[in-house]
Amino acid sequence: MAKTTLAYVAGAICGGCATTMLDVHEELPDLLEKIDIVYNTLLMDVKKIPECDIGVWGGTVRTDEHREQLIELRGKCKTLIAFGTCAVYGGIPGLSFYWPISELLKKVYTGTKGITNGTPPKQDVPNLMRELYPADQVVEVDYYMPGCPCPPDWFMKAVEALLEGKVSELRHKTVCSECPRRMTRPVNFPIKRKIGKFDDTVVKTEKDGTVRHRCFLSQGILCLGSVTINRCGASCQLHNMPCSGCSGPSLEVLREQGRDPLLMIAKRMAILSGQDPEAIISGQIPQDIIDQFYDIKHQFYGYISTHPALWKKAASKIPDLVEVEK
Repeated sequence: MAKTTLAYVAGAICGGCATTMLDVHEELPDLLEKIDIVYNTLLMDVKKIPECDIGVWGGTVRTDEHREQLIELRGKCKTLIAFGTCAVYGGIPGLSFYWPISELLKKVYTGTKGITNGTPPKQDVPNLMRELYPADQVVEVDYYMPGCPCPPDWFMKAVEALLEGKVSELRHKTVCSECPRRMTRPVNFPIKRKIGKFDDTVVKTEKDGTVRHRCFLSQGILCLGSVTINRCGASCQLHNMPCSGCSGPSLEVLREQGRDPLLMIAKRMAILSGQDPEAIISGQIPQDIIDQFYDIKHQFYGYISTHPALWKKAASKIPDLVEVEK
């Protein structure tokens, strides 16, 4: 019986999502008995994208070449998966959306420590696009699999479902749903400005003797777990780090036009710090809360800057943060 063929093509990406296919570990031999990976830009030297059953696109569309490759992949595959947060929402590469191309090239080739008399390349390189596109802004996408990188078990579930002609069942809860930390509501609790340091001694002991740390937001530390879709099992919180939102927005944020990561987190932090909830619910975020956010681009929009479903929201601050060419 012929195997199902799979091609992986990458745009602007770090490469983490490509290695997800290898990180299934002991399940890899079983997977390779069912599928034949016919193209992978990071794992094999194949010059042309062949016809295939499943096309997997990873990364943001950053150059003219990326756009051409994505269009070619869509034309040669039966089913297309936007794989990883970069492909779905723009991801970390999408942060370059905030600065003009001239400023980016200047920073990389002349403003980086250790470079002397650097010159941006002008020949034999793909043209950089001012816009950075998630996959579905260029072609039609069949399935979305966010994550930075997409967890191996999610990849396996999706592939197995496709092989059986089914749609993979995915949980739609937030990262907070699997976080063991417990939220409390301190009155007049000071908001810490930066991510990182927190009071490790503030814990709660349950009746069964287990220890639960306090929620990061309850300690005044920025955590995006409540506005991020769960694809990681709250792994950062379990290792004493707040959520940075790498899996992309929760469905509540994605679907509701009045919802935005910055707006929702600011309201929660204001309420937790003892401020009037009626004022917060009405949409008036206290200035002392806003003043605590020292880098809105990275703190709230680090992985989702380039998708119009997010930056076109009336509540979004993304358009206000984009710098134009001088």
